Amino acid sequence: MKPNLVIIQPPHVGMDAEVEQLCEEFCESHYVYLIRPHSAVRDDSPAGVRFLNHPLDNLPGFGRVDTAISVMDPEAMDSLRTFYPDSRTAVWDPREKNDFIDSLLKPTVIRGDFGEHESRELARAM
Repeated sequence: MKPNLVIIQPPHVGMDAEVEQLCEEFCESHYVYLIRPHSAVRDDSPAGVRFLNHPLDNLPGFGRVDTAISVMDPEAMDSLRTFYPDSRTAVWDPREKNDFIDSLLKPTVIRGDFGEHESRELARAM
């Protein structure tokens, strides 16, 4: 099952195309929810991005949220931490090169020298 990724883009931020591109990129590995408070209701993207328009003081629940990102709004971090306390959080500025986004969302890679039995068990578990 893919992990949940929540991205909040406040109305004053703009840069819609850049934010949507990021969301599209992570749809293969995550369920992506793009929350734009007070925006118009919109259908999901063909890639699977779910567009929501909840206010910051009433964010939706998704079970476990793995990662929550605020686009250029440090003040939204309080809401993210309140509604998704167990998630990793970050503020993202699409105008800058942000390697931390890739590292934040990069899947864990298991490496090592295992015996034949352990390799089969590890492969079956993954």
